[in-house]
Amino acid sequence: MSQKKLSALRQMILPLVLLSAVSNLAVLISPVFMMQVLDRVVPSGNMHTLTLLLVLALAAVALQHAVEFIRENTLQRSARWVERVCLPGFLQTPGPRTPGQLRSLMEFSGRLEGPAALSLADLPWLPLLLAALFLVHWSFSFSRSQ
Repeated sequence: MSQKKLSALRQMILPLVLLSAVSNLAVLISPVFMMQVLDRVVPSGNMHTLTLLLVLALAAVALQHAVEFIRENTLQRSARWVERVCLPGFLQTPGPRTPGQLRSLMEFSGRLEGPAALSLADLPWLPLLLAALFLVHWSFSFSRSQ
């Protein structure tokens, strides 16, 4: 692939990383929701607080699903773009071509839309997510011991 074509693919990396950050932050809603229910709603019995927390949690889960949908569609479109833009150029280039070269291009396209690409986008956020979960657990344990 030419540098111009590769730069078009590189431009989608930052939006995918940002969408991945939003998705991974939304994963934290479940432990935070439970912690708030146990700390605020159970002792006071306030149903208004429970309703507000539930609405916020449902909004966060809906946001997470919307972001996941956008991420998957972006990767599928980029895979189709690779096939549409790069394949004709590959086939029109003069000179000998091996089946392995075509297979490599198709494998690259397939990997773009597969679950491995989403996992790769989530990988940088894993340490931060684990640290946040540790802090949530620590703060809940600390507040329960007092």
